[in-house]
This record gives sequence, structure tokens and C-alpha cells, in this order.
Amino acid sequence: MASGRCAAALYGLRRIRCDLVEVTVSGRHAPRLAGFVSHRRDLLTAADRSKIGVIPVTAPAWTLLDLAASGSESARVGGALDDVLVRKLASLGRIERLLTRADGLHLPGAGLLAELVEERRRGKRPSDTGLEDELLEVFRAFGLPEPVRQFVLPLPGGGTARFDAAYPELLLGFEADGDAFHKGLLDRMRDEARDEQCGLVGWTVRRYGTDDIRLRPAGIADEVWKLRALAA
Repeated sequence: MASGRCAAALYGLRRIRCDLVEVTVSGRHAPRLAGFVSHRRDLLTAADRSKIGVIPVTAPAWTLLDLAASGSESARVGGALDDVLVRKLASLGRIERLLTRADGLHLPGAGLLAELVEERRRGKRPSDTGLEDELLEVFRAFGLPEPVRQFVLPLPGGGTARFDAAYPELLLGFEADGDAFHKGLLDRMRDEARDEQCGLVGWTVRRYGTDDIRLRPAGIADEVWKLRALAA
């Protein structure tokens, strides 16, 4: 069955590429085939198996375990975990049950995945998109304090605003605006109206598009540092 990055790509997990076909077999010797990465896992149960169309794949929880063992960056594995949770492909409880089974077996990746799951149990909210993950990586890369993720702000007259990243103590909110939901005229009008409402309660909002995040990360970091200094 497809596993690891290959299974992640079939599920469409954010920011995971599959450059080689990766498969897992159980009950027999893992074959060695050119262009394939193969693993033998005799621990797989029916709950660890799934299908996408007619293609057998490891279940989302086991796929995350494979990703954690693959050498992928922690932030990428965390983004894939958030994608699984946001899309309801698996719950924290299901992933924790797999980790309980893995406990004591010294399975690669179990430690990293357990840390990421525990962070979310302690209240770290899952990110919604890959672009949001990239914005958070800009904050980390330039030494900015870790922001609150998915912060919800009540607005005057009812309704709420939700920020991808925020410093609530400084009344600063940040959004990663992907083209799918923020490019059109009506989308921009909606965003501007919401930001104006946030300003009425003293908040400063900054929005960063795909090009800002990927091509001008230093400019974002410089602006955030200045905003923090002004708000302090």
C-alpha cells in the first residue's frame, strides 16, 4: 500500500511532495524495486489501512507517523498534522491511540509526532492553510516571539475576526491572504470592512499575500518588529 510522503500526497496534505513511490507491505519481505522506497510493517491493523479510490494507503494517523520518521522538517510535519485535524481525516484521539501502540516499540518518528500532538492538546490551535504555515515560519526564522494562532477577536455590534497570527497583548493581528479567498474585489472589500471594525477596538491588522511571504520575508519581519515596538 502507498505510505509515507506518497500517501500524504494522495491525501493532499499541505506542503508535502512525493518524489518517489513509497509503499509498505506486511507479512512478507519488502521488495526492492527501482524508483520505489519500500518498508515492511507487521504491526499494521485494519485501522491503519485505508483506500483512496482503488489505491490502498496507510491511514492518516500512520501516514503522519511515517512523515515524522522521514526526516521532514518538524514544521512541515506539524502542518500536515494540522491539515489532518482541520479536514477531520483523523482526530487527536485516534493519533494518540496509535502512539500508545507505538510506545515501547521505538518506532521512528513516534517521539516527534507525540510532541506535536501534545502541543495541540495544550491548546495550540491547528493552522488552516499552508500559506499560514509559511507566515509562521517567517516569524520563527527572524526570531519574532511566537504569536497566538487562530486568535478570535469579538467585534463591535456582534461577529468576530479571526487572525492567523496575533499578539493579543499588543493588539496586533496578522493574516496570510491566499489568492483563493482574498484576491477578488468583493473579498478585498470584506477584508477592509473587517479590518476597519478591528481598528475601532484598537487593533492594528496587517495582511500578507503569497508573494510577500515567499519573496519578501525580511520585509515582513522588519514591519512586525516595528509594530511591536510602537505598540509596546
